[in-house]
Amino acid sequence: MFAGVDTHKGTLAVAVIGHAGRVVRQLELPNQDSGYAPLLALLSSHNVTRVGIEGSGNWPAAIYLLERDLNVVEVPPLMTSRERLSRPGQGKTDPVAIARITGACQVFV
Repeated sequence: MFAGVDTHKGTLAVAVIGHAGRVVRQLELPNQDSGYAPLLALLSSHNVTRVGIEGSGNWPAAIYLLERDLNVVEVPPLMTSRERLSRPGQGKTDPVAIARITGACQVFV
């Protein structure tokens, strides 16, 4: 499973998708300490293997996940926009687009 996180000043919009790209769960959490533990619990409960974050310049959420050994990748806003445009009629679902990009990307170490 993969997750996409769209960071905002006060909230984290989160989507978890399966390997086929179907949405399993979507929710919004506070972008502060009280939201990070529930975020980790959500990711753990769905066995998420990679998390994509758009706007990870908002470092606290990304650092929290990295410190817990999650595979976190930065997803540029332009890629999110292109993913949304490639699926007309599905509305503006940034966390889902971010999760799909995250699932499709290959990470080279």
